[in-house]
Amino acid sequence: MLEQVGNALTFLAFYTQSGEGKTGLTVSVDVRRGATTLVSAAAASEIGGGLYSYTLASGSVSSEGLYTAVFRTTDATVDQKH
Repeated sequence: MLEQVGNALTFLAFYTQSGEGKTGLTVSVDVRRGATTLVSAAAASEIGGGLYSYTLASGSVSSEGLYTAVFRTTDATVDQKH
């Protein structure tokens, strides 16, 4: 996916329980550009069906680079927490 400096970036994560989408989770997200942490433990939003999202504000997309997000939940019933 091609993005431009100054555009918001949306990251997605999918959580499952026994292979099915898991709703109702509390999910946090860390966002990095390369090795630099831009956002730490921000709240992700539930879209539905096990899909969660976080949008990095356009003002935080200030230079070219690889932007990555790690989503986390502490829920013990999901197939994978990170």
